[in-house]
Amino acid sequence: MISSGIKYILFATIFFSSCNWFAPFSPSTPLENKWVRIEKWVPSDSTYFFLIDINKAAKTPFYKKAILGNTNKYLAILSNINPETEAGIIAITDKFVFIGGDFEATDLIERIKEGIETKKGALKDTVYKKRTIYYEKDGGPAFAMLEKYLVCYGGMDDIKKLIDDRPKKKIVPVKADTSFTIWGIINKDRPIVFTADLGERLEISATANFPGEKETEAFAEEAVGIKTIKSLEYMDEPWLADFIDGIAILKGGDKVVIKSAMDVDTAKKLIKKGFK
Repeated sequence: MISSGIKYILFATIFFSSCNWFAPFSPSTPLENKWVRIEKWVPSDSTYFFLIDINKAAKTPFYKKAILGNTNKYLAILSNINPETEAGIIAITDKFVFIGGDFEATDLIERIKEGIETKKGALKDTVYKKRTIYYEKDGGPAFAMLEKYLVCYGGMDDIKKLIDDRPKKKIVPVKADTSFTIWGIINKDRPIVFTADLGERLEISATANFPGEKETEAFAEEAVGIKTIKSLEYMDEPWLADFIDGIAILKGGDKVVIKSAMDVDTAKKLIKKGFK
């Protein structure tokens, strides 16, 4: 017969091993496993959503040559976190950037603060329902550790609302496809599903589904028209005009598929141009 003490130990072992908070976060585990750990925080009521296996992406030649070491301010959050050994997953919405990984919270917070403070001045902080939120100024950008393995960037009020909603189970998670290195959905009213994989190049595909051939044809014509206009608009920048010309717009049945491939040089130029 098992004593009550041993029963308690067995129960505690099984219980705590099943809790996400106590389980270690492995950055290199499959994206599906990492998404399960953070999805409870990511609301589905966003105009767009992107899910990135940053650990897998960071090991590719494209990432190392085009992204790593990029000093662009919009990519600065990645400079404070090592995606090959520390970060595992990034989820981006219109209001938040979530980064999940194997973090030592105190050290990570200091690194992020140091990276921001060198540009913005000293950060302020406030404790809200047992979580510390760090911010530049009232109403401005902020970040907080939502879990010991999850840091969130966003507006102060938006982060507070997340902290309020999570225990009340008011957050409806996004339904994401974890079979791609990058997956996203744009425009809820007329959804476009975006996928991408990285290697020597960035291979991109976007698919839009419609209720019938008439709508499919109209969207395809609109896309071709935009492509033509943009190609002409950037004639004085041949590298960009060539990239736009290389975009394939394929229609069939009730869907339109847009495909493209981006090399390292083009990616560097686009980052520099797009985020001046």
